[in-house]
Amino acid sequence: MQVKNAIKQFPNATLHDCFDNDLMGRIYGIRLAAIADRKDLTIVKSPHSYSLKFKDKEFVIPDDKLNLTEYYRISGGSYIVKNSKAPQSYKDWNDFVLGRKSDVSIPVSKYERDRNLSELRAAGRKV
Repeated sequence: MQVKNAIKQFPNATLHDCFDNDLMGRIYGIRLAAIADRKDLTIVKSPHSYSLKFKDKEFVIPDDKLNLTEYYRISGGSYIVKNSKAPQSYKDWNDFVLGRKSDVSIPVSKYERDRNLSELRAAGRKV
């Protein structure tokens, strides 16, 4: 509702996706674009992919391909939201400003996180 009201109040404003570089940040960016495009969008998680459901269409996208560019490709949206994420080696803009690069790749999903932890534990590395 906040985004809809902001768009209504400032119809000529450019929206920027500055959310985190992780999976949830990419989903928030897609939701922002869908609201800006006035599209009714439902996002459903599967083990290794996401289903983006519009009123009359459904698209399945692998976790690693889920991003704003892919949303625009499949939705025919109007590119109202600009991608303004932090550089890829940083989780977010706070880390960029502080100069803290991500040492560990950000898991795409909780399943990948659990698998990574399992592998580290099996290797005898203390977590």
